[in-house]
Amino acid sequence: MIISIDHGNKNCKVSSAQGHGRVFTSGLRESDTKPPFGEDVLKYNGKYYTISDKRIPFLRDKSVDDRFYILYA
Repeated sequence: MIISIDHGNKNCKVSSAQGHGRVFTSGLRESDTKPPFGEDVLKYNGKYYTISDKRIPFLRDKSVDDRFYILYA
């Protein structure tokens, strides 16, 4: 299986096997408690993450922390 990902610094783009893509702002909201609303919630290392419209500041090296990993989990 091949999954195409564009790790942009503003928008993230993911294609699917069906030919439909998904584009979203490269931003995360982190919380210690599960958000009461929303379906796209990820729990990772005891924290809850949802996609945010406020983008992550520019990072030349996207491996310095887990933010871009979490965006595609």
